[in-house]
Amino acid sequence: CRAWAPGRRPHEEKDAAHPVAAPVDMETKKLVWRMRICERRSPDFIVETLEDEDGGGQLTEAQVEVLAAEVEVLRSRCGLHYTWFDEELSAGRYDDALAGGELPSARGFP
Repeated sequence: CRAWAPGRRPHEEKDAAHPVAAPVDMETKKLVWRMRICERRSPDFIVETLEDEDGGGQLTEAQVEVLAAEVEVLRSRCGLHYTWFDEELSAGRYDDALAGGELPSARGFP
């Protein structure tokens, strides 16, 4: 860690090296997880596919990995196989949890 020096803000150097990505919508998160985990697509393939669909090229390979891991952590916490989780994810059951909320209660339990 470098010491702070007058005239230089410690976060400026870090921010220049690691630009903050724009927020990703829920459907893109779900699509990235589905392609990376369910279909076992490579991060570069996912980036190319999203560029072709959107024409924007907003995500990097590292961001694809982070998004897939974020949804995968949620799936793991629920203890579901990815096929069951995918059905419930598509139905919107975990949208609140992906947005930073809490997990929904288990079926049949409060």
